[in-house]
Amino acid sequence: MRSSLFIYGACFAAALLSTGAVAQEGQARATFPASFFSDANPQNALDLLERVPGFTLVEGSEVRGFGDAAGNVLVNGVRPPSKDVSLVEYLERIPAASVVRIDLLDGAVVGLDAGGSLLVANIVLAASDSSSGTLRINGEGVGDGRVGGSATATWQGSFRGASLSASVQGGRSGLELLEGQEMLFSGDGSLIEEGPLRDRRAEDTFASSLLASGRILGLDTILSGSIRTYAWGRFSENHLVAGGLLTRPRTDVEAQNYDRRASEVSLQLSKAFDRHEIRFNALRNTSDVSDSSSIEIRRTASDFDSSLFISDSDQTEDILRLSWEFKSNDWSTQFALESVRTSLSAESAFRRTLSSISQPVESEFTQVGEVRGSAAFSATYSGLPAFIIVAGLASERSRISLTSPLNSSNTYQFLKPRLSISWAASSKMTLSLSAERSVGQLDFSDFVGAQQVGDGSSTQTNADLQPPQTDAFRLAVERRWGESGSLGLTLVREQWKNLVDVVPVDLGQGVGNIPEAESYGFDIEVTWPVDFVLPGAELKLAGAWRDTSVRDPFNGRSRPPQMLEHDRTTLSLRHVLSSRLTYGGSYTYTPPRRIFRRDQFIEFLEGESMNVYGELTLREGLKLRAEINNIGGQDLDRSLIRYAGTRELADVSSVEIRERIGRSSLAIQLASTF
Repeated sequence: MRSSLFIYGACFAAALLSTGAVAQEGQARATFPASFFSDANPQNALDLLERVPGFTLVEGSEVRGFGDAAGNVLVNGVRPPSKDVSLVEYLERIPAASVVRIDLLDGAVVGLDAGGSLLVANIVLAASDSSSGTLRINGEGVGDGRVGGSATATWQGSFRGASLSASVQGGRSGLELLEGQEMLFSGDGSLIEEGPLRDRRAEDTFASSLLASGRILGLDTILSGSIRTYAWGRFSENHLVAGGLLTRPRTDVEAQNYDRRASEVSLQLSKAFDRHEIRFNALRNTSDVSDSSSIEIRRTASDFDSSLFISDSDQTEDILRLSWEFKSNDWSTQFALESVRTSLSAESAFRRTLSSISQPVESEFTQVGEVRGSAAFSATYSGLPAFIIVAGLASERSRISLTSPLNSSNTYQFLKPRLSISWAASSKMTLSLSAERSVGQLDFSDFVGAQQVGDGSSTQTNADLQPPQTDAFRLAVERRWGESGSLGLTLVREQWKNLVDVVPVDLGQGVGNIPEAESYGFDIEVTWPVDFVLPGAELKLAGAWRDTSVRDPFNGRSRPPQMLEHDRTTLSLRHVLSSRLTYGGSYTYTPPRRIFRRDQFIEFLEGESMNVYGELTLREGLKLRAEINNIGGQDLDRSLIRYAGTRELADVSSVEIRERIGRSSLAIQLASTF
């Protein structure tokens, strides 16, 4: 309660003092001209951005609506107009030769387009009518002889006064081979059975996009469209032998397939006059998803058990957004109105065969619809020496309706205040303090019951879900030195309300809310030039740590939230040996992921991974890159503990352990500009 009063009161007071939130000239924390990147022989804007010290690219959030889906990159001061086209894909279209500089801006100064990021990169482009493009051909292979290949082509030019950019990509990638052992133990620790397993994975993609911009009837107009398909598949086979015997009484075969087809069209109109700018966005995207998972336990050709779960869903989203900006010497403001209409139709079916006898098929059809409206205001005052004060307030109202079997509807309404104060202690050091309330969105799939065939558990439908709320407090310090040295440290304190997790539903379990939870920790980002050891080399460290706890709704004990995935910690080295040759490598640690069910506990441990790469410029505009991933293999273990009743209160009935190693893979890329 105190934290809520503090946020509301502070934001209200700051709003009374200010009328404005967009970046002003000269407010960049750091500026990197095109010459800063010349030693890397970059081909596109993404190559440049990866070299910016103290910055990590953050893609937009996969949420409904446009305002909350922003990433941390602007192009000429404006966020890209598409949700479907990723920032990586968007930046790969922009030739490096057209980039004048990259400015790092305080996210608070950027305002509503910052998407909540503390640091935002603004890529400033030079006006040009010339055309250019890139072509990249990729190949990769893993230890079982499988190979994959993909290609990406981008082009940027003009036609009859309009600027055009396009991209097309497709192929097979993401090849993985996991090999190891599976062991099943009884509750008292006795080995029941064990055997080798082999797990293969791959993904197939195709995507194309087109963007056109120009002036129509005095309005700056951007029209974009995209289509894409994505298919991921996994096939695992495990031969189990009874403990102490040489026979093979059983073979387990697991398969998963995920297919997604999506399309999007968007229109952006903007008009700048005096110190004002008005922008209108209209966007529609559709997606069709088919997801299936199966497991077959075969003892003989005619004696087997199997389970198959299939889910097919169609989702459509329509967005209208109107925003206004005002800039002056010391003040700036932003105001935005947004309307979103989303619908999802999902059909699921579960089929089980026990001892070769088919059971009745369980099926369910669910429709979910949402109408969402929001208004957001952000104001910035920069008239005090070395200080920037930002206040914001957003309001949203949504109604989610569900058809059979739930036949219910809920209305949600929230206020989301925000306050941020930044202090430039020197030209190289900035401190900032922020307090913010955010409200998450309910995942439509959480309203659809599901069967996890891999572990035998299920979740029921739940019409009483509430969106999660977070009160976050951040204290950040950024220190830069030399040409490329930087240190960013952010202390984080979060208090959650209605955290979405797995909870008791009726006599089973389903996706629901945990009333309260809390978290604290830090994020760190370091770029450290090590010229004193290797001239032209630098180290980068990016990571996060959190101490998070919730009270388990099944047994009342403290535990982490369900499947909480913190950022990985990565330490990387990059050495520019000459104008033609660059090499480097990285070490990555991935925190464990945990699943908590009523009578089960599952833990995934990915372990550490190491990668190395080398880049050779064959001639101007032509570059060869080779990399080896997962040197020495990467552990990917899973532990599944089943209980005879409520988890940790009842006795353990069995323990299933999978110890797997991901094989190393080799990837080669040939990239050219034209």
